[in-house]
Amino acid sequence: MLRLLSDFTDIYSESITIDQAVIATPRPSMRNNMGMQGRMEACMKKDVLVSISGLQTELGSEETVEVVSCGEYHFRNGKHFVIYEEVMDESSNHMDTKCLLKLSDKHIELLKKGDVETHMVFEEGKTHLSRYTTQFGDLVVGTTTNSIEISNTEEEISAELAYTLEINYQFVSECHLTMKVTPNTTALS
Repeated sequence: MLRLLSDFTDIYSESITIDQAVIATPRPSMRNNMGMQGRMEACMKKDVLVSISGLQTELGSEETVEVVSCGEYHFRNGKHFVIYEEVMDESSNHMDTKCLLKLSDKHIELLKKGDVETHMVFEEGKTHLSRYTTQFGDLVVGTTTNSIEISNTEEEISAELAYTLEINYQFVSECHLTMKVTPNTTALS
């Protein structure tokens, strides 16, 4: 996983470096004096389970997508970082993509590096364009974010994201994503 972290340090200005990857657990005497973010950092495990489910609606038809993966959670400078891998194996057409998800207030960024590469930005009420590179070529992806809701408790970070998706400047669908990050208490790794 250290290689995964170093992959993102070159392309992401606010990424976590290898030195910062270890999240220190505060001494028990300090835990009572910490705010919510400090408790979150202390309670969230470094190893997490990432669950992303999406719904795309286009002209009356709906398509669902679901990704469940093991990952790492880091908290740095008031922002949540989640690192995970997407692996698609559609009958020997193996694809492997490393992902970095950054969450803060009304802002979500998704970096993908590997068989698919992109840097998508979601900010409520704004449109962002990004290049989406696949083995078949590049696409221009536009996202207009309608709403973002991010919440966290001592045991979970969750985000709801609604946006309009365009590819090569053409409307594709209305999308709704639900993301959950929880401590990994299973042996999925």
